Amino acid sequence: MIDVVSGIRWAAARGALGTGAFLAIAGLAVSCAEAPPHPPGMVATLPGLPEAPPPVAQVAPRTAAIAARYGLSPTALVSSPSGARLLFVERTPRRAGHGDDHVLVMVGPEGRELGRYPAALPGLIGDVAFLGEDRATYVVHEGGAPAHPERAPHVVQPLVIDRTPRICRGRAFTFSPDRTHLLHVAGAPGAQSLWLDGDEMYPGARPSTAKRGSGPKKSGLSVHGEPVFSPDGKSVAWLEQGRPARLVVRDELEGWPSERRWELPSGKGRLAADTQIFWQGNDRLLVGTTRTHPLFDSRVTVARATYGAP
Repeated sequence: MIDVVSGIRWAAARGALGTGAFLAIAGLAVSCAEAPPHPPGMVATLPGLPEAPPPVAQVAPRTAAIAARYGLSPTALVSSPSGARLLFVERTPRRAGHGDDHVLVMVGPEGRELGRYPAALPGLIGDVAFLGEDRATYVVHEGGAPAHPERAPHVVQPLVIDRTPRICRGRAFTFSPDRTHLLHVAGAPGAQSLWLDGDEMYPGARPSTAKRGSGPKKSGLSVHGEPVFSPDGKSVAWLEQGRPARLVVRDELEGWPSERRWELPSGKGRLAADTQIFWQGNDRLLVGTTRTHPLFDSRVTVARATYGAP
């Protein structure tokens, strides 16, 4: 017998978890890397998008009908940005042993099943959401009880065949404004790196050339606070703690990336704990404890790549 679980999302406000249902999921615990391959019999497919997504006025009635078909509350279904796909979580009791197996199920606007994706880690999951049209993300609480999302691993699940999910551990998990990208900081201060959608973005540990067998060197990076996306989601800025402290901006997240750096007037070399980044549109950055009294103010000429140009 299959039990379809509802209530796969929870609300978080000012660091405190709100009410919501949680799902106990089964799988193999792995570090921040690719999850194990899908077990035999599990299928993950992704037919092409329809030529035109359904009109917005049709999405809500169709969602309600699909929810009723699977015995769900409409709030248990998560819609993609276009409304052409929906996700929910299905729970199947194991034939031997305790616990359940949980699978993300994707259906089309008419309720036709498009793909099934086994959960990547054991624990409680929530905050299931689409990253664009062809990926999903969710948060896993491995200890069996809800924890703050900052301390819980996030999973980036490709909704295509033969692509394994990415398990992300760290802090400062941040979505782009259009929720097509997920950025986070991994590692301890002095050895940190930034990861985008489960792939290392900047700069990470590098092989040591000082002595053979000495292992990777520290990146030397300590990220202050949280990285911040520009309003259009095409650039991201962060602060590097150091002497001197720096503001770094990366452009063209999906094209030919470029980075620019500015040294900050941070007094004795360390930024105040409440120093933040404020975007003013897509081409101006303020750094300070408040927007009205910035420590640093810079115009940013965003470098956009021209593809196909010589």
